Amino acid sequence: MSISDYLEPKILDAVFNNTSPAVASVYAKLHTGDPGEAGTANAFADTTRIVTSWAAASGGTITTDAATTWTNLSSGGTLTHISLWDASTAGNHLWNGALTSSKTVNAADDFTIATGDIDVTLD
Repeated sequence: MSISDYLEPKILDAVFNNTSPAVASVYAKLHTGDPGEAGTANAFADTTRIVTSWAAASGGTITTDAATTWTNLSSGGTLTHISLWDASTAGNHLWNGALTSSKTVNAADDFTIATGDIDVTLD
């Protein structure tokens, strides 16, 4: 996954200036292509962001500890990426990355990213 321009200085300030970049919740959004640095490109027509749940970080990586599921999608398309945000609407883009494989969905489908399948790494 790729870290956003918004979050990069927040992490540096947390480490070097004792500030907190904490957010209350992290939300995932679906995309039909690379979301880009701002996280807004190639947004999937269903704009719902789903709250995610995370295990403790280890070895420079943090992984989801619960499935992330979008239910009853409002439209169809081919999903290729996700972006992570600090709010269910508006808010700040945190990270984005490609799905392991693209997935074609139809309107009214559910789409799930399994427990442990969203990984964020600092390297």
